[in-house]
Amino acid sequence: MRLLCIHSARLAVEAATAANDTAAVRGPPDPVELSDCLTVAVTVEPGDLTDRVAAQAAAEVRETADQLAVDALALVPTEHLSDRPADDETTDRVLDAVEAALTDGFTLFRAPRDWYLALDLETKGHPYAAQSVRVTAADVPTEANPESRDWLVLTPDGEQHEPLAESASLSGALEAVMNAGGEGTTGSTGSEPAVDSLLTDHGFASVDRDSPDGIRYLPRGALLRRSLRDVVEDRAAAAGATPVGSEAAAGQTPGTAGGTGRALLEAMDWSTVDAPVRLFETRTEPTGRASGSSRQPFRHQRTATVPTLTTMTSGGDSPREEFETLARLAVDIHAVVGLDPVLTFRTSVEFWERSRDWLVDLVRSLDRPALVDLRPEPPDWTIRLDLAVAPEGRSPVETGTVEIEPVPGTGETRSRLHCEPVGSVEAVTAALLSRAAAMDRPQLPTWLAPTQVRFVPVESEHLDHCESLAEAVAAAGIRVDVDDRTDDTVGRRLAAATTDWVPYVAVVGDREVDGDQLKVQVRATGSEVTLTVTELVEAVQAAVGDTPRSRWSLPRRCSQQPRFAETT
Repeated sequence: MRLLCIHSARLAVEAATAANDTAAVRGPPDPVELSDCLTVAVTVEPGDLTDRVAAQAAAEVRETADQLAVDALALVPTEHLSDRPADDETTDRVLDAVEAALTDGFTLFRAPRDWYLALDLETKGHPYAAQSVRVTAADVPTEANPESRDWLVLTPDGEQHEPLAESASLSGALEAVMNAGGEGTTGSTGSEPAVDSLLTDHGFASVDRDSPDGIRYLPRGALLRRSLRDVVEDRAAAAGATPVGSEAAAGQTPGTAGGTGRALLEAMDWSTVDAPVRLFETRTEPTGRASGSSRQPFRHQRTATVPTLTTMTSGGDSPREEFETLARLAVDIHAVVGLDPVLTFRTSVEFWERSRDWLVDLVRSLDRPALVDLRPEPPDWTIRLDLAVAPEGRSPVETGTVEIEPVPGTGETRSRLHCEPVGSVEAVTAALLSRAAAMDRPQLPTWLAPTQVRFVPVESEHLDHCESLAEAVAAAGIRVDVDDRTDDTVGRRLAAATTDWVPYVAVVGDREVDGDQLKVQVRATGSEVTLTVTELVEAVQAAVGDTPRSRWSLPRRCSQQPRFAETT
């Protein structure tokens, strides 16, 4: 079920045209006008016909209404929030259950489903005036306790374990994901700062709670995001995915239900094309409270940047083969980024029983253990792989998904696969920051570090030599700067490099000016090594490997780099 909750200063609803003969005979309902209300546009999807989905949807609406301090609700059925709306009977039954759960405590109006409506809607103008929510049967656990679900662990050697009986043998990351219900959430366990603080404390972004932007990425954060997008796009292109995209109309948030790739695949003339066909896009989606941590890992985030592959396959074994391809792609991208995800396969008991050998072989080929989350009710999709990063001592962060879903009306002849290799750019950023916070020496992988090398002159007379060293390093495509703030002590400037998580830092004094050796502090090992400039360049290039190399466009000197006021 998809919900769009709009805090409305005024809502006027009038039935304009009957959608069918029965509605015409019955006649239009009376016009309704509400003020200071929550307007909830609702699209019911196949698979929503369970008490749990209706109850969860009602709870989401109630929580939003309570946060906005409104006591009037309007439920407005629509087919346009999803590309797979349920049939009329299912829609009516689900909305009946949602309405019944919301009657207590609210003045509630439910717009008719079988009339085309004339709406006059005036929204409130604050940042929280519109929130999108999605609730599905697969995402609502039968109980809050993960022990109420059937869990297995598959290992690359083909062994199968029941983790609830053998939890002591689980790795910390596997146990953390399972204890979270397998649904990753961001944050901390209390021993480390939340990812929001890591984002701001280390100069990646500022947060303005009262701004529609929510999070404003500073130069360091913008470079990190661009680098992450580049690696996903590069790997998607190498996998044969064709880039597509769309432009939002003025005043609208970019992104459509399912994405441009899905719409284009559905419009293709399949008589002239051999499946599979892979399309790649980077979607911008509004975040919603219940849309999952891969969409909103940071509390004040308003939109999510979601790199997405959509594939259409033929029948037979093609969907499983494509699922394997996309699963390997997601795992490989995590490895390039520097993350070690926990894999969780979610499916129905029925699919597991007839596909056990295939899943065992897939886990063996991925060469890593995986959780299997078995659900008694078949979900909308056939099987889904979720990836989550669970640094020690911190809560899991969802960082990717791959799923097979049947294409309505095609029987066994077509399947569609949806792959978000890193979830969202924000999610993988949160995972990297969370992983860094769990380290003894917090750091990003060298290829993602905004400044990869920093030279610190002892005195101002050493500055020119630092500049010449920086030129030689920059010529090799390495991001380098010089902390020329010689009015400050060397110790304080080294502390600034620590806060900036710079991987390689060299202090330059008389000895370095007169010789060709540099004493370089290597953050990854916490050691100091003696290197020539050539050896330093080789060390950085070895650490970077074949990952994308984004250019650093800030001034070379730290004193000239802009400093931005904190807005939190």
